[in-house]
Amino acid sequence: MLVKKPTQLDSRKTPAPRPIRDRLLSKLMDAPALEPPAPDGSLNIPAPSKELLALMMELEAEADRLVEEMVRMIRDIPEYRKLKDEGMWSEIRQILRVNVPVFYNVVAECRQASPEELSAARYFARRRVHQGIPLRGHLTAYRNGMWLLWGELVKRVMNRPALQRELLLRAAWAFRHLDTISGAVTEAYYAEQEGRIRHRDRALRDLFDEIVAGAAPTEELRARAAAVDLHLDRDLTIAVAAPAGPKTPAKGVVLPSVAVSVALAEVLGIAVDQVVMVERSRELILIAPATMGGERVRTFRAKMSEVLAPTASAGLRVSVGLSGTVADVDGVRQGYKEAKRAIEIGHVLVEAELVHSYDDLVLHDVIDSGARPGQRLIGASLGPLLALGETGRRLVETLDAYFRAGANLKVAAGILDIHPNTLAYRMRQIHRLTGLDSNDPEQRLRVEIALRLLAMQRRHEEAAKADHPSSHAAASAARKAARPSEA
Repeated sequence: MLVKKPTQLDSRKTPAPRPIRDRLLSKLMDAPALEPPAPDGSLNIPAPSKELLALMMELEAEADRLVEEMVRMIRDIPEYRKLKDEGMWSEIRQILRVNVPVFYNVVAECRQASPEELSAARYFARRRVHQGIPLRGHLTAYRNGMWLLWGELVKRVMNRPALQRELLLRAAWAFRHLDTISGAVTEAYYAEQEGRIRHRDRALRDLFDEIVAGAAPTEELRARAAAVDLHLDRDLTIAVAAPAGPKTPAKGVVLPSVAVSVALAEVLGIAVDQVVMVERSRELILIAPATMGGERVRTFRAKMSEVLAPTASAGLRVSVGLSGTVADVDGVRQGYKEAKRAIEIGHVLVEAELVHSYDDLVLHDVIDSGARPGQRLIGASLGPLLALGETGRRLVETLDAYFRAGANLKVAAGILDIHPNTLAYRMRQIHRLTGLDSNDPEQRLRVEIALRLLAMQRRHEEAAKADHPSSHAAASAARKAARPSEA
């Protein structure tokens, strides 16, 4: 059998193999939707189809599963194998959760990640320096995670030729995103390692402790704040996140610092690295250079319901308090107190809420039911009713509904589910017992404040009873009956 001798190739005439990317693009140049290459050499890729966008959204909805798969991969990386600190693994999960939608968005839209989208990766690259994770391991974690996310996309387009073509067009953007995030992480890591931001976390914690204590001179504190990029000469919002209730032990508490800071930055429209984070025992303090208005509070409250759901399901319920707008050293000190007070009052008044704004609760703080003048006001305004036991409780309930209804008998009767004539009869009883003239603005104000104080007192007692049930076992039935129902 004759075997044909291979021909000797002349290297002078044989062109060098083209790079893989060029070969890939040459195969795609017959695609009818493609435009000529842009000046920077990239292709003008058409917008993603509805089917591809739906696919991306499905994967974003499965972020929790994807994060756990990435965590399993990262645990096998040599630099992470000995990492036993569950607090750090919680932090790793948080940053992975942030990166999942960023990856799918930049691939779908064929663009580079924005500085804001990369800011969380930079921040946690700096933290890895202090946690002793080598850069090689950190980059390997990103690379493995990106390949897993890309692999999920590839699996979803099997046997779907149209989506395969769209995904192939976007392959270069997936690689580019890996290059972009690797570059950002490397730069931040080396910057921290070289000492440019070396002791910032410790310096911030020490500085904040001294601001709260109020012992150091103001000018000294301003200078130290500027040295760690904390600019106090602007409007600031202070947020405090802490376990809801004193029963949660301090040891083992891992607050979702990344999730809360990212959500706060998104609501305020700033980059996450502009939010200064101070971690203390049992609480996380965030200092943001922006104001938190009413609409932003509502948006932040909705985001926190999603962000804190995994923490709550794990048995740790976290509350967030927001200060009013503050500035300078004294303002930070006051804002911290306001945020803490918002949590305290909010836990009593609206325990189901996760986010409490001091601006919404300032009136309740002013008329704190624990103050002696408040007790005297309750006695003077509602004492004759409270002395009647169950009958008095019903009359206080009636009075509260009447004022909440804007002094409208029909509306108040609807709130109480009684006939308007019954409500009118009760109001005559109240007038006879207390002398209340509901047409007198000053009398109405006194009674409405007394009702609020009484409601706060009741909730304070219920919260204290929940925290220390044994100390309230002997509470009298008559006293319980004298309290109004919840407004």
